[in-house]
Amino acid sequence: KFKQKRQQTRLRMEVHLQYTCGMGTLYQPLKDGWKTGGMTHVQFHIPDLPFPPRKIESWQHRLEQRGGVIRNLVSSSSNNITSLTPFFHSLFFGDSLVVQMVQSYLEPNRHFDRSKATSQGNPDLPLTLATLPNMIQKFKEMQSGNLNRFSHKKMALIVGSAAWDLLLPATYEGPKLEDHLQACREFIQHIRTEYPNATVLWRLPTAIHVHRANPDLCFHLEVQDEHLPSSHLLNKNAPRNPCVDILRYASTSRVQYLYKQQKRIMLDELNVPVIDLYELSYLSAHWLRQGDAIHYQAIEWNLRIFSEYLFAQQPPALPSSLS
Repeated sequence: KFKQKRQQTRLRMEVHLQYTCGMGTLYQPLKDGWKTGGMTHVQFHIPDLPFPPRKIESWQHRLEQRGGVIRNLVSSSSNNITSLTPFFHSLFFGDSLVVQMVQSYLEPNRHFDRSKATSQGNPDLPLTLATLPNMIQKFKEMQSGNLNRFSHKKMALIVGSAAWDLLLPATYEGPKLEDHLQACREFIQHIRTEYPNATVLWRLPTAIHVHRANPDLCFHLEVQDEHLPSSHLLNKNAPRNPCVDILRYASTSRVQYLYKQQKRIMLDELNVPVIDLYELSYLSAHWLRQGDAIHYQAIEWNLRIFSEYLFAQQPPALPSSLS
């Protein structure tokens, strides 16, 4: 019966062509002044496909097989971290994608022990060597009180930076983001020196889906959005549509490059455990906020990540072969 049911099931495939001719790899300031980022907004729909011969696995099952979303070095497998549950308290610091993971849990009427995780705010800065002193100062203002207050407890400190480093027009990083990557190293080294009793984890970038952005809002209208970064962070010569300003340099290829480089630095160079949500987010475009290419829904995505993986009571065992 199961085989017969699968044979009768029909599927629909959607293919989104984001860029052509390498436009998705262009970096600041090469597309400054463009009305769009060169996105095609072309979609292909293939209806009524037969059920594939291989089973399509859910992302939950894939994560369970992989060992969860927190990755560690094989060489330190005896100290592997598979969940934040054993920590007395977890502090989150970073861009909006990092902060929103916590806010989804701390909103009213959520049944969650608020003593387990907090975030004191978004620094609203890219992480570069130029902004590093300011980032460290903001970190001290927002988090040092809790770190000092709980210094005798087992603490987890989750930090991360990716979105503004890729997207802000005024951030001239070049094709390899070398300045940002060196700032990541120095930021981690500073935190470890100042707070040696805290366990530091790095949240890797999540996928950006430019095809989910609202084309009328982002590429046709002159609009202002108070939720986007303040104007002093944006290039004054760019069209005065903040949504265009933010998404002009967004692409799958650039996010994937930064993801791989941050992961290499954290695991191979610094031996920092990482929260790896990239594959999961790449498969979760439908869980983005409506008309948003960057931010994921609070309950359907962020809350599930928290409850099912980061704070799972019995997280899946991490395979010894996983790196």
